[in-house]
Amino acid sequence: MLNQDLTSFDIEQVPFSCYGADIAFSRIINGPEQFIGHLGLRSLYGLFSDQETYPFILLDEQENWLVPDLQMCAVELEATSGQRFMRMCFHDDQTVHMQANTRLMLAKTELRGFLSDRVMQHENGVWEIAGDDGSIRIRVHKGSIISRSGWSSTGKVCEKIEVLLLPDAAGQLDFCFWYAGLTSIEPAHISYMNDLACRRAEYEEFKRKFTTSLDKYTETMELAAYISWHSVVLPEGYIKHPVMLVSKNIMNMVWGWDYAFNAYALVDKQPELAYAQFLAMTAMQDEFGAYPDAFHARREVRSFVKPPVQGFFLDKMYRLSP
Repeated sequence: MLNQDLTSFDIEQVPFSCYGADIAFSRIINGPEQFIGHLGLRSLYGLFSDQETYPFILLDEQENWLVPDLQMCAVELEATSGQRFMRMCFHDDQTVHMQANTRLMLAKTELRGFLSDRVMQHENGVWEIAGDDGSIRIRVHKGSIISRSGWSSTGKVCEKIEVLLLPDAAGQLDFCFWYAGLTSIEPAHISYMNDLACRRAEYEEFKRKFTTSLDKYTETMELAAYISWHSVVLPEGYIKHPVMLVSKNIMNMVWGWDYAFNAYALVDKQPELAYAQFLAMTAMQDEFGAYPDAFHARREVRSFVKPPVQGFFLDKMYRLSP
């Protein structure tokens, strides 16, 4: 990895994402058997395990699938198999910059028979893999792209999404993709190293106040900083203020009292973000003042009302950062 001096995290425990992103990367653990163990991009607009998932698969010259070793720090993820590698960092909260020295296949784990599932090339050279919750748009800077997706005999339903990304003659593959909803604006292209440096500076500034004088807690504070940073999503849909999801793995929602614990943990480090946790939940009150059990940008769950812990935590927060 290019950032060996940063603390490494276990992707089996925490996903790879960034502040504000509605996508996350992790090893695929459910779905069609052939994808299990490979690296997958998940859309966090889904609910729990029902998240649209797009595997990124390393291939050799014979197009054999290679299950990679995964290594990550806060700002970079690398998948390797022998001398073959794929690495990535975020350009912004919607855009990922990727490099590889081998062939890659991008697929989708589940096609639901909707007309939204399709692959197309636009006139400006951008490729789009459209899904139900959003679409992936790809701009290749070095290398090439081939679609092997297939439609039904009636031409009404896409039965397979499979896109190959190929290195150029020098063995280099460099591309960006961004996850978009109804509107899509192509991001400006800068070098991978510049993208990496920007994300690192952003992360270092965020974690600056996550400190401890006790050496035995140093790694714990590093993990706390990354969890707090990457778990945030930005205002969209039901979300009216920047707020932390309980997780960008399965529990990908804001929950009816967990947010108060998050806020209390943040108040001495990121007070504005801490109080935003309460504002985000307050914006979801119904006409009777009840909070939802859980919500994210696209969906809400109103099945239980949690114990009223908000006043307890607000009192403690006011004493630390009124």
